[in-house]
Amino acid sequence: MTYGWMLLVVAIVGGAIFSVVQSQSVESVSGFSGGDVTVDDFGVTSDGNLQLILRNSAGESVEVTGIEISGNGNTAEWSDTQSIGVGETGSVTLNSVEEGDGANSLDVEVFYDVGGLENLGVSGSISGNFEVVSDSINYGLSAGYSVNDSSPDPGDAVEFTSTSSPVSEISSYSWSSPDTTLDESSGESITHVFGSEGSYEVNLTVSDGLGNSSSYSEIIDVSSSSVSPADFQLSGVSDNGPVTEGETVNVDYTVSNDGGVSGSQDIVLDVSGAQEDVDSSVSLSSDGFTGGTLSWSTSSGDAGSYSYTVSTENDSVSGTVDVNSLTGPTASASKNVTQPEVGDVVEFDASGSTSGDGSITSYGWDVNGDGAYEYSGEVVTHSYSSSGTKSVELNVTDDNSLSSTDSLSVDVQSGSVSVSGAPSFSTAPSGAEYESSWVPVTSSSSVKNGFDYFFDETSDEEYYNVSEGFYVMKYEAKPYNNDSDSFDGSTGEVGDSTVYVPRSVAANKPWRDISFNGGNPNNGYGAVQACDALDSQTDEFDVHLITNREWMTVARQVEQTDSNWVSDPQQSTGQLIRGWSDGDFSADAPLSASTSDSDGKAGILEEDSTNGWSSDGDIPDHQNRTFELANGEVVWDWAGNINQWVYAEDSGGSTTNGVFDSTVATDGSNDPAKEYEYDPAVVDRSTNGVGGEFDFDSGDAALRGGLWFLGDRAGVFDAVSDVPATSNTLYGFRCSAVPVS
Repeated sequence: MTYGWMLLVVAIVGGAIFSVVQSQSVESVSGFSGGDVTVDDFGVTSDGNLQLILRNSAGESVEVTGIEISGNGNTAEWSDTQSIGVGETGSVTLNSVEEGDGANSLDVEVFYDVGGLENLGVSGSISGNFEVVSDSINYGLSAGYSVNDSSPDPGDAVEFTSTSSPVSEISSYSWSSPDTTLDESSGESITHVFGSEGSYEVNLTVSDGLGNSSSYSEIIDVSSSSVSPADFQLSGVSDNGPVTEGETVNVDYTVSNDGGVSGSQDIVLDVSGAQEDVDSSVSLSSDGFTGGTLSWSTSSGDAGSYSYTVSTENDSVSGTVDVNSLTGPTASASKNVTQPEVGDVVEFDASGSTSGDGSITSYGWDVNGDGAYEYSGEVVTHSYSSSGTKSVELNVTDDNSLSSTDSLSVDVQSGSVSVSGAPSFSTAPSGAEYESSWVPVTSSSSVKNGFDYFFDETSDEEYYNVSEGFYVMKYEAKPYNNDSDSFDGSTGEVGDSTVYVPRSVAANKPWRDISFNGGNPNNGYGAVQACDALDSQTDEFDVHLITNREWMTVARQVEQTDSNWVSDPQQSTGQLIRGWSDGDFSADAPLSASTSDSDGKAGILEEDSTNGWSSDGDIPDHQNRTFELANGEVVWDWAGNINQWVYAEDSGGSTTNGVFDSTVATDGSNDPAKEYEYDPAVVDRSTNGVGGEFDFDSGDAALRGGLWFLGDRAGVFDAVSDVPATSNTLYGFRCSAVPVS
């Protein structure tokens, strides 16, 4: 900043006005409009200096950053920062403006910052008996400089850079030497080449334009070295390009020391500006030489043209190398059959795949479209347990980590069993509300009869699969009195009475207090015999107590139908519906059903109000009593409501006439248990709603599904056992029917 030759001293005190002790014969203020700072008044202090009164007219604090006064042919400048609060005034005393002999006019400009805006200004003028007088000030200048080489050789370029201060007050730099003529004589930095040996004094003088100055000097010794330094020069630089992605670029070089002394330097390879290799601390005597190789390992995706540089401290040589694209493998998948049937062995072949520039190291086969590769190998086989179009993907990978995929589809023919014509019986109740309801159970292309996502599909399907379609009672068996041609609809507790035959209807409570095979040896009439009695009324079907394999076929279809899940279908985080199972033991149970399959929570509110459910909408979804099968048919109370006897088939000699003749553990410790359970190793029964399990003791018969008060122990896979002659109000049953061929 140029200060001219005037001294300006400013003192601002927010809100305080210094008293003016001497009036002026002519005094006026003009201008200062449109700004946030105004000159409110002025006068002469007791010391005879001009005093300005500044006012902040803005709505926030103002920072005064400078004042410039012109008059008498002179201009004085001041730069500082002073604050004036909102609505306050501050006084400024100008020591370089004194009382004069006559009226004079000075131009005044005030610079300030306010509200985030900087370098604002407002100007005006003042008139009175004063004048601008001269004054001399020493700002404390201090000269100094630095050099990049204090002992240069003749011919070396030496750079001199000022370190003088304060830089803001310096207006000029002057360089000189009594021993030589400098190449440059002004500027904050200069460069000079000394042509010969000798000691040279170099002076720097700085001044502020106000008559103040400071000087500094140093002696620069210029002398010739007797021995030249080490000088590593490169030659014979060459590469092995072009290369292919994944190969190594090798750059050969020769380096010699052309200097007069021994030395040690790094030889560096940069590729496209990035260091890739270095031979560290290569040592050479004067006139010595050696050779070496620097390397860059390329990777897949590095195809392109690259510039490289081999460098020492004294020399560098550049070149260009090409990296060609790597050809990966090409996958080719084929199958040996076009439309296999369920259970057929399908062979998948990847021998048509090609390797490209590498070698194929692995084959992965996803045979069911789930994104996981179930098999590895060039040729694999698989059997599908359900029909439908199956997506197959082959992934081949080579030793360069490049891969390729190929896809195909397999149209698996179902050979699905189906049944038609529901069972009808010679003795049946009249009235539409009592028509017997039976549900066909058939296989489906979308639902396996085998294990689902959670299970090993390879070993245990025979324990629950059935060879043909069949019918099951849509509802739990209800007691129909042949003698009175009516139902017992009050409690269902008719026990082992031969007067009754089972019917599948929505109305009335389930037949209960019945044993498995006859609690009284004299009448021998239990659930097994009740279904046999119904069988005697038809020639078209084999009617019998539902077998465990038939039960598990329905249970698996329930498990694998998404509508039966409250959340996350068929996932370990999901919850399967478990029927009415959160009831109180003392509730009026079990419940009758509804003829509307959409009313799956029928009766729960009325029969179990102790749970606090105030409306059907408040009943949890996992209490739903309807279960959808693979073919869209619906069965009621496959879990919850009441335990149901099932006929355990002979499994390796473990049962006789549907009764266990040896203890069977249902904890997954032996294969026969797979006939009865949901795999316990991967499922939490309380979380997933699949049902609890207990061991089957020798001499017991099996019961499935759970009860209205079991809570999270109920479920379609729930399994318990009891003595077959036991009659219990907690036990009911249902029948199944297979068409007679």
